[in-house]
Amino acid sequence: MCLSMQHVVVLSRELQTTSLVCDCRLEWFINWMSARQKGSRLRVSDLAVCGLPTALKGTLLKELTTEDLHCGE
Repeated sequence: MCLSMQHVVVLSRELQTTSLVCDCRLEWFINWMSARQKGSRLRVSDLAVCGLPTALKGTLLKELTTEDLHCGE
């Protein structure tokens, strides 16, 4: 599952998924979460985890940093 700003707008107030592809395409979302952390109404659940790549499988989305995200490797 790749997120785009369109998906974020339609999300309810809590993000829960176990099928995120946590690669460089998710970098914008990690940056957005960091910038909006205090004032955001979007809650990232402990159920929101990476499904791929294998090295990040099970990693909590809210614990990811942009350094964790890679593409083309």
